[in-house]
Amino acid sequence: MTAPLSVFPDLPTELPEEREQAERLLHDALRVHASAQPAGDARRRDALRVLITADPLDLDSRMDLIHWHELHGEQEAADQERRHLEQARLALEAP
Repeated sequence: MTAPLSVFPDLPTELPEEREQAERLLHDALRVHASAQPAGDARRRDALRVLITADPLDLDSRMDLIHWHELHGEQEAADQERRHLEQARLALEAP
């Protein structure tokens, strides 16, 4: 089991970097997809939800989702997203 590590000595240190890059690329692609959806369309709401699922601390996407709900008169959903937004802000501020 140690043979692969001796063949690829830098692999354990490179994997987190590769994963971080892949996550950034995925997040960027999800953001482009969400932005490409018509503003009032449910597909934008759904794309924003996928984006937030991929990155729960994405405050901009949470704000966009709040605005989408407000645009559609869904005040309860907007309020729920505001609570999630506040939780995300607190998580980002935590030491």
